[in-house]
Parts: sequence; structure tokens; C-alpha cells
Amino acid sequence: RDGRDIINELSYLFIEADRDIRLIQPDLAVRITRNTPDNFLREVCINIRERLTKPKLFNDELIIQSNLNLGMSLE
Repeated sequence: RDGRDIINELSYLFIEADRDIRLIQPDLAVRITRNTPDNFLREVCINIRERLTKPKLFNDELIIQSNLNLGMSLE
């Protein structure tokens, strides 16, 4: 709600598990902001580069601003 990034140890575990299991479905959704830690982005990029998984990447700041422009609330 306040715009802080909430990447934590569990976030890294999801990326690692996705890399290890290599399931076709479900895809992970990764929400990215200017505050997303570089280490986390590197882990996501390893999966993409090695074609191990296909996470969906979402620019949180752009999506949130677009929704606000459409009259939606942050709630």
C-alpha cells in the first residue's frame, strides 16, 4: 500500500524452486519496481537466460499509475 518493496527470503525460494522443478505451469508473476533488489532480479534473469522457466514480469509502477489514471483506487 505504501509502495515499499516486499521481496523477502520466501521470494528467493520461489524463484529457486521454480528453477529446480521446471514446471511448464503455473508461471510465476514477478512484480518489479525501482526498489526491487538487484540480487533478486539477477535470480529471475538466470531462470530466463537459461530458459528454465518463464516468469511473467510486471512493472508495478506503470501498472499502478495506469489503474489510478483509470479512476481505480489503491485499495
